[in-house]
Amino acid sequence: MILKIYFAAHPVILCSQLDEIAEEHPKYTDSIFLTDLTEKSRNTCLQLLEKPGDYPCYYLYHDLPKLLDALLASSITIDAGGGVVYNENDEVLLILRRGKWDLPKGKIDPGETIIDCALREVMEETGLKNLTLLKKLTSSSYCYREKEQLVLKQVQWFTMKTSDLHELTPQIEEDITEIKWIKLQELDPYLQNTYDTIKEVLLLAQRGPDRVG
Repeated sequence: MILKIYFAAHPVILCSQLDEIAEEHPKYTDSIFLTDLTEKSRNTCLQLLEKPGDYPCYYLYHDLPKLLDALLASSITIDAGGGVVYNENDEVLLILRRGKWDLPKGKIDPGETIIDCALREVMEETGLKNLTLLKKLTSSSYCYREKEQLVLKQVQWFTMKTSDLHELTPQIEEDITEIKWIKLQELDPYLQNTYDTIKEVLLLAQRGPDRVG
Protein backbone atom coordinates (compact mmCIF):
# COMPACT_ATOMS: atom_id res chain seq x y z
CA MET A 1 0.00 0.00 0.00
CA ILE A 2 1.21 3.50 -0.87
CA LEU A 3 0.04 6.81 0.56
CA LYS A 4 1.20 10.15 -0.79
CA ILE A 5 1.09 13.41 1.18
CA TYR A 6 2.70 16.60 -0.09
CA PHE A 7 4.79 18.55 2.43
CA ALA A 8 5.01 21.91 0.68
CA ALA A 9 6.10 20.84 -2.84
CA HIS A 10 7.74 17.62 -1.66
CA PRO A 11 5.83 14.37 -2.19
CA VAL A 12 6.18 12.17 0.89
CA ILE A 13 5.51 8.62 -0.24
CA LEU A 14 4.57 6.32 2.62
CA CYS A 15 5.17 2.65 1.82
CA SER A 16 4.88 -0.59 3.75
CA GLN A 17 6.99 -2.71 1.38
CA LEU A 18 10.30 -2.14 -0.37
CA ASP A 19 9.01 -3.15 -3.81
CA GLU A 20 6.49 -0.30 -3.66
CA ILE A 21 9.38 2.17 -3.47
CA ALA A 22 10.95 0.51 -6.51
CA GLU A 23 7.75 1.19 -8.48
CA GLU A 24 7.76 4.90 -7.60
CA HIS A 25 11.48 5.69 -7.55
CA PRO A 26 12.12 5.88 -11.34
CA LYS A 27 9.94 8.99 -11.44
CA TYR A 28 12.51 10.95 -9.43
CA THR A 29 16.25 11.61 -9.75
CA ASP A 30 16.84 12.83 -6.20
CA SER A 31 15.23 11.66 -2.97
CA ILE A 32 15.65 10.87 0.71
CA PHE A 33 14.75 7.63 2.49
CA LEU A 34 13.45 7.08 6.02
CA THR A 35 12.79 3.72 7.65
CA ASP A 36 12.01 4.21 11.35
CA LEU A 37 9.86 6.22 13.74
CA THR A 38 12.62 7.97 15.62
CA GLU A 39 12.22 11.65 16.37
CA LYS A 40 15.13 12.38 14.04
CA SER A 41 13.39 10.69 11.09
CA ARG A 42 10.07 12.37 11.79
CA ASN A 43 11.76 15.77 12.05
CA THR A 44 13.61 15.14 8.78
CA CYS A 45 10.25 14.65 7.11
CA LEU A 46 8.57 17.65 8.76
CA GLN A 47 11.49 19.90 7.86
CA LEU A 48 10.56 19.44 4.20
CA LEU A 49 7.91 22.09 4.82
CA GLU A 50 10.70 24.68 4.93
CA LYS A 51 12.95 23.17 2.25
CA PRO A 52 13.07 24.51 -1.32
CA GLY A 53 12.60 22.21 -4.29
CA ASP A 54 10.28 19.28 -4.88
CA TYR A 55 12.44 16.21 -4.31
CA PRO A 56 10.55 13.34 -2.68
CA CYS A 57 10.84 11.56 0.62
CA TYR A 58 10.24 7.80 0.77
CA TYR A 59 9.14 6.69 4.19
CA LEU A 60 9.24 2.89 4.50
CA TYR A 61 7.56 1.35 7.54
CA HIS A 62 5.67 -1.90 7.98
CA ASP A 63 2.71 -0.35 9.85
CA LEU A 64 1.27 2.58 7.85
CA PRO A 65 -1.46 3.56 10.36
CA LYS A 66 1.17 3.77 13.09
CA LEU A 67 3.46 5.76 10.80
CA LEU A 68 0.68 8.22 9.98
CA ASP A 69 -0.23 8.64 13.64
CA ALA A 70 3.38 9.35 14.58
CA LEU A 71 4.10 11.68 11.68
CA LEU A 72 0.91 13.73 12.01
CA ALA A 73 0.46 13.57 15.78
CA SER A 74 0.59 17.35 16.18
CA SER A 75 -1.52 18.19 13.13
CA ILE A 76 -5.11 19.26 12.70
CA THR A 77 -7.08 17.92 9.72
CA ILE A 78 -9.15 20.00 7.33
CA ASP A 79 -11.51 18.15 4.99
CA ALA A 80 -12.30 19.87 1.71
CA GLY A 81 -14.11 19.28 -1.55
CA GLY A 82 -13.35 20.47 -5.04
CA GLY A 83 -14.51 20.16 -8.62
CA VAL A 84 -13.13 19.46 -12.06
CA VAL A 85 -15.79 21.10 -14.21
CA TYR A 86 -16.33 20.34 -17.91
CA ASN A 87 -18.56 22.22 -20.30
CA GLU A 88 -20.36 20.83 -23.34
CA ASN A 89 -17.26 21.45 -25.48
CA ASP A 90 -15.18 19.17 -23.20
CA GLU A 91 -13.23 22.14 -21.92
CA VAL A 92 -12.15 22.21 -18.28
CA LEU A 93 -12.44 25.19 -15.96
CA LEU A 94 -9.32 26.66 -14.32
CA ILE A 95 -9.00 29.52 -11.86
CA LEU A 96 -5.99 31.77 -11.32
CA ARG A 97 -5.38 32.08 -7.58
CA ARG A 98 -2.37 34.00 -6.25
CA GLY A 99 -0.60 33.74 -9.58
CA LYS A 100 -1.01 29.98 -10.06
CA TRP A 101 -3.59 27.99 -12.00
CA ASP A 102 -5.83 26.08 -9.66
CA LEU A 103 -9.16 24.28 -9.36
CA PRO A 104 -12.11 25.49 -7.26
CA LYS A 105 -12.16 23.89 -3.82
CA GLY A 106 -12.73 24.70 -0.17
CA LYS A 107 -13.23 23.30 3.29
CA ILE A 108 -16.39 21.57 4.41
CA ASP A 109 -18.91 23.45 6.55
CA PRO A 110 -20.40 21.89 9.71
CA GLY A 111 -23.21 19.48 8.83
CA GLU A 112 -22.37 19.57 5.12
CA THR A 113 -21.67 16.49 3.00
CA ILE A 114 -18.46 16.41 1.01
CA ILE A 115 -20.45 16.41 -2.25
CA ASP A 116 -22.47 19.46 -1.20
CA CYS A 117 -19.22 21.13 -0.18
CA ALA A 118 -17.61 20.52 -3.57
CA LEU A 119 -20.65 21.84 -5.46
CA ARG A 120 -20.98 24.90 -3.23
CA GLU A 121 -17.30 25.81 -3.49
CA VAL A 122 -17.33 25.59 -7.28
CA MET A 123 -20.41 27.83 -7.48
CA GLU A 124 -19.05 30.36 -4.98
CA GLU A 125 -15.59 30.62 -6.55
CA THR A 126 -16.72 30.76 -10.20
CA GLY A 127 -20.28 32.06 -10.32
CA LEU A 128 -21.54 28.92 -12.07
CA LYS A 129 -25.16 28.06 -11.25
CA ASN A 130 -26.10 24.84 -13.03
CA LEU A 131 -23.82 21.96 -12.12
CA THR A 132 -24.30 18.22 -12.51
CA LEU A 133 -22.04 16.02 -10.42
CA LEU A 134 -20.67 13.08 -12.41
CA LYS A 135 -18.42 10.99 -10.13
CA LYS A 136 -15.61 10.93 -7.59
CA LEU A 137 -12.31 11.46 -9.40
CA THR A 138 -9.53 11.21 -6.82
CA SER A 139 -8.27 12.67 -3.56
CA SER A 140 -5.18 14.62 -2.59
CA SER A 141 -3.46 15.36 0.72
CA TYR A 142 -0.95 18.04 1.65
CA CYS A 143 0.58 19.50 4.79
CA TYR A 144 1.47 23.09 5.60
CA ARG A 145 2.07 25.26 8.63
CA GLU A 146 -0.28 28.01 9.70
CA LYS A 147 0.89 30.08 12.65
CA GLU A 148 3.18 27.24 13.76
CA GLN A 149 0.29 24.75 13.60
CA LEU A 150 0.79 21.72 11.33
CA VAL A 151 -2.25 21.34 9.07
CA LEU A 152 -3.20 18.32 6.97
CA LYS A 153 -5.67 19.22 4.23
CA GLN A 154 -7.50 16.35 2.54
CA VAL A 155 -9.37 17.23 -0.65
CA GLN A 156 -11.94 14.99 -2.33
CA TRP A 157 -12.21 15.80 -6.04
CA PHE A 158 -15.35 15.28 -8.14
CA THR A 159 -15.98 15.63 -11.85
CA MET A 160 -18.87 17.90 -12.80
CA LYS A 161 -20.52 19.11 -15.97
CA THR A 162 -22.32 22.34 -16.80
CA SER A 163 -24.23 23.89 -19.67
CA ASP A 164 -24.04 27.30 -17.99
CA LEU A 165 -22.62 29.76 -20.50
CA HIS A 166 -23.10 33.01 -18.60
CA GLU A 167 -20.12 35.15 -17.66
CA LEU A 168 -17.93 33.67 -14.94
CA THR A 169 -17.33 35.65 -11.76
CA PRO A 170 -14.05 35.19 -9.87
CA GLN A 171 -14.44 35.23 -6.09
CA ILE A 172 -12.07 38.11 -5.37
CA GLU A 173 -12.13 37.59 -1.60
CA GLU A 174 -10.57 34.16 -2.21
CA ASP A 175 -7.76 35.77 -4.23
CA ILE A 176 -9.13 34.48 -7.54
CA THR A 177 -8.36 36.94 -10.34
CA GLU A 178 -9.18 35.00 -13.52
CA ILE A 179 -11.27 32.06 -14.71
CA LYS A 180 -10.79 30.31 -18.04
CA TRP A 181 -12.22 27.41 -20.00
CA ILE A 182 -9.31 25.40 -21.44
CA LYS A 183 -9.47 22.71 -24.12
CA LEU A 184 -8.21 19.38 -22.79
CA GLN A 185 -5.54 19.14 -25.49
CA GLU A 186 -4.27 22.61 -24.54
CA LEU A 187 -3.79 22.03 -20.81
CA ASP A 188 -0.05 21.36 -20.92
CA PRO A 189 1.14 25.01 -20.66
CA TYR A 190 -1.09 25.54 -17.63
CA LEU A 191 0.38 22.47 -15.92
CA GLN A 192 3.71 24.31 -15.82
CA ASN A 193 2.27 26.96 -13.50
CA THR A 194 0.27 25.02 -10.94
CA TYR A 195 0.78 23.00 -7.77
CA ASP A 196 1.87 19.38 -8.00
CA THR A 197 -1.31 18.23 -6.28
CA ILE A 198 -3.41 20.09 -8.86
CA LYS A 199 -1.23 18.82 -11.69
CA GLU A 200 -1.97 15.23 -10.68
CA VAL A 201 -5.70 15.92 -10.68
CA LEU A 202 -5.55 17.67 -14.06
CA LEU A 203 -3.59 14.84 -15.65
CA LEU A 204 -6.47 12.54 -14.71
CA ALA A 205 -9.00 15.11 -15.90
CA GLN A 206 -7.24 15.38 -19.26
CA ARG A 207 -8.71 12.00 -20.21
CA GLY A 208 -12.11 13.66 -20.49
CA PRO A 209 -15.33 13.40 -18.48
CA ASP A 210 -16.33 10.01 -19.88
CA ARG A 211 -12.99 8.30 -19.22
CA VAL A 212 -11.96 9.41 -15.73
CA GLY A 213 -12.76 7.79 -12.43
